[in-house]
Formats: sequence, structure tokens, C-alpha cells
Amino acid sequence: MNFDKEISILVKVATSEIDFLNKILEGYEGTALVTTENPQEGLVRLYTALSMKTMLLELLQKLPREVKVIDITE
Repeated sequence: MNFDKEISILVKVATSEIDFLNKILEGYEGTALVTTENPQEGLVRLYTALSMKTMLLELLQKLPREVKVIDITE
């Protein structure tokens, strides 16, 4: 069995938009596991498979809210 490597993407959103981001990604089931790292600063970490990286980054760019990518750990 060949499993895809897991990566994490740290993003920053307005604190009022954390729930919005979580709900959107829940709707794209299997895209990413969402963990709020620092709710006061709007820092959210997204865990996903390496094969989903491009699709997830494109999705984040198309959202009607600002999502700033801080770091990608592969």
C-alpha cells in the first residue's frame, strides 16, 4: 500500500473568519484536517496529503475571504 506524505500549511485569517474556513473545508471532505493553533491571532494549521497541496492552495486563493499562507511544511 502506498500512502501519500502528509504536509501542513499554516495560514492566517481574521479571527472572525476561523469558523468560516473550518466550515468550508468540512464541505470539501478529505481535503484537510483543520486545527486552530492561535485563535487570538487567527492562525490555523491545515493538514493534508502532498497530492492535495495544489488543489488546497487553489481553493484557499478562491475563497471570498483573505487567507494568508504563512508556512508550508513538507
